[in-house]
Amino acid sequence: MQRKIKLFFLLFFLLTGKVLASELPMIAIGSSSALQGETVTIPITITNNPGIHSLGMKIRYDEEIIKYKEGEITSLANADMKGLEENSSHTITLYAISLSEEKKITDNETIASLTFEVLAPSGKSNLELEVTNFSDLNHQKKLFDTTSGLISVKEKVTIGTSMFPSPLESEEETYFSSNEEVAKIDEQGHITFEKPGEVTIGKKNQEEIIEEMEYVVLNPETETKKNKSWMLIILLILLIFSIFIMRKQYQKILVRKNA
Repeated sequence: MQRKIKLFFLLFFLLTGKVLASELPMIAIGSSSALQGETVTIPITITNNPGIHSLGMKIRYDEEIIKYKEGEITSLANADMKGLEENSSHTITLYAISLSEEKKITDNETIASLTFEVLAPSGKSNLELEVTNFSDLNHQKKLFDTTSGLISVKEKVTIGTSMFPSPLESEEETYFSSNEEVAKIDEQGHITFEKPGEVTIGKKNQEEIIEEMEYVVLNPETETKKNKSWMLIILLILLIFSIFIMRKQYQKILVRKNA
């Protein structure tokens, strides 16, 4: 009898715990990937919003991988005060405050967007989310969940071979390729890039993806032609500039002779 009672309470707490967890407000930062030099816009969203009166958060990022360009608060219409600014070279702060019960923040959507420029040719930057304030009008803190984001840099490679940056660390781990027509990887981590395209290569176990890299595979002949084309354009510009200078000099000489 006692065993049945224990099982009943265990199931009750498990079920109610899942329900409560699923109903908690969620503040999340999106993820994306881009090539070096490209810009990417990341959303900040809130769901299951019960109605709040003050909200504050910090977003930290790796300034060696990405650069913050601009941000925009896209909703939070009821807030009496709101702001989005970069406090330091790698920390962004967002805040919103409503001063009355009638104007409590009830947004349940994308509340802001952040735009970054990719600086590095490869690598990743976590968008680490820290919620500093999430409370009601009585300054009572509310429970909530958060999800941080990630910006991955797509690495440019040409058709050929390479090595995955880290080895397998257990028998449960395996390498994978999202598109084996573009690239394959063997058990030793040797990557063969076979044709132009985009591919994700990584390692995983039965439960999760442990690490992954995104590649843009280019044809070396095409890249060589592009480089030659740019060199010809630069040489042509230099030639035109040289002719212009020589003509100016010649005109000066003629003016002196006529004088």
